[in-house]
Amino acid sequence: MTSEPRLDWYPGLMARTKRFLGRHASDLDVCLEVADARGPLCSRWEGLGSMLPSVPRVLLLNKADLADPNVSSKWVEWLRDGDQDICAVMALDSLSRRGRFLGTLKQEIAKALNRPPGAKRPVKVAVVGLPNVGKSTVLNLLAGRRGAPSGAKPGLTRGQHWVVVSQSLWLLDLPGVLPAVTRTASDVFKLAALGILPEGAYDQVAAATGLIDMLREQVGAARLAEQLDMQQSPVEAADCLEFLGRRRGLLLPGGVVDLTRAAVVLIAEYRRGSLGRVSLESPPVGEPDGA
Repeated sequence: MTSEPRLDWYPGLMARTKRFLGRHASDLDVCLEVADARGPLCSRWEGLGSMLPSVPRVLLLNKADLADPNVSSKWVEWLRDGDQDICAVMALDSLSRRGRFLGTLKQEIAKALNRPPGAKRPVKVAVVGLPNVGKSTVLNLLAGRRGAPSGAKPGLTRGQHWVVVSQSLWLLDLPGVLPAVTRTASDVFKLAALGILPEGAYDQVAAATGLIDMLREQVGAARLAEQLDMQQSPVEAADCLEFLGRRRGLLLPGGVVDLTRAAVVLIAEYRRGSLGRVSLESPPVGEPDGA
């Protein structure tokens, strides 16, 4: 199964963003690529390396407090060792000491810089990534103030603008871009579960049953049944979703379970971590190909 055409959302905005980034590529000193720690492969901007071939990149795996910490550690190691296009990989979560993380991040930016000695102009850093991976959170952390809108919905940043932190540091804030590439059903379900796709761009029931299958694979049927307060795990994901809907009282007239509402509830609980710290992807065997 491939992606639906509607996954190419805000196509005009994305085209303008890519053109803007291409025009300013020669002015950039470092690119901070932000991805979701729960899905470090599906949430990366495919083709970014070819757009910015000479710009050093630092990869930030954001929302690590919602991901399995052991899996995240393996991802950092796998990406750091295998992706030659990346200068550094760091995991960021809301539970860590922000001051320490910020200091380390600034050190990595300084190490990644590739500009002539004695350059007088400010360091220009672009913060890029897919919608709702936390770009504005990273930008605001670097800026030390609220320099960009941030929230739980994709698409809050609608234009390109520079945030002047100081005379020596400028940050480029860009809207989230979701390239129009062919995706498997599994990747569509992951993007939906992570909140990267806008509501209405995917089948909620299909995404929820796909999420159930992925959660089972990652944590096991027994643990998932326990998290959903089920005495035993049904064989089919659809049965699991129906049980959840009935358990929560999400019923239509006649006592029929409202599967769409049950799907929305399940996905929302995963997004906020109510089902535990579960990653949707584990590092594959072998080395990455680069993005």
